[in-house]
Amino acid sequence: MEIHLTPELEEQLRFVAISAHKDAEELVREVLTQMLGEKTRLILRVEQARASYARGEFLEEEEMDALIARNFDRECVSGGLRRQRTI
Repeated sequence: MEIHLTPELEEQLRFVAISAHKDAEELVREVLTQMLGEKTRLILRVEQARASYARGEFLEEEEMDALIARNFDRECVSGGLRRQRTI
């Protein structure tokens, strides 16, 4: 397979490859493997969610809000951020 890159993207690829002490081809394979893995996992989760919804299995709005809040808090803590709580 052959991929054509813009000069700007090619320069960015060279910069990152040099910084990572890898050749550009190796870096492209590594990045594509990671990105495609993430995309595949996302697609599978969406398909699972659609199937659950079709079976009538879904969260009510309050349950979804609580789930999002828990995940947001976890992301903020792992990212070094803290959400300020209102009183």
